[in-house]
Amino acid sequence: MRLSVVFFAVVLVLGCARTPEEIQAKIDQLKTQETQMKFIIKGLECQRNTMASKCDSLKQLREEVRALEITKNGGEVEYVLECRLSQDRSNMLDQGNMKDYLNAVDFNMTVDRRTYNHYKKDDEFFRRGRKGSAVVEGSYSDWLITVIGKHINTL
Repeated sequence: MRLSVVFFAVVLVLGCARTPEEIQAKIDQLKTQETQMKFIIKGLECQRNTMASKCDSLKQLREEVRALEITKNGGEVEYVLECRLSQDRSNMLDQGNMKDYLNAVDFNMTVDRRTYNHYKKDDEFFRRGRKGSAVVEGSYSDWLITVIGKHINTL
């Protein structure tokens, strides 16, 4: 009995033993599979982003159709851009960026239909340079208004 257990253990160990070339071949195979999987993941991420963009476009089209139906039936709508006013600072020490983020102000702005259709989410609506305290702090900054969303209200 003991001899058969030892024999079985020796066969098991010898059967599992691989040469360095076999191990390297397996490593190369796994690296190839990893590269292929990364490529597939990138493709899926691209498809996800495309679908998200199409969903946003579909949502905008539905809102536009709803607005047209309302105006067709004698109602009124207002086109609203959701905006964020912030300071875009480029300084050497990069200290003010957190402060700029915390001091940002969100607000809604009523615009005409043409302006509403022109801007998309994350578009820059307005940028105006200001000297800031270039001499004292070494920073130059811009006032920046960015579109963070848009919607149509019925009146």
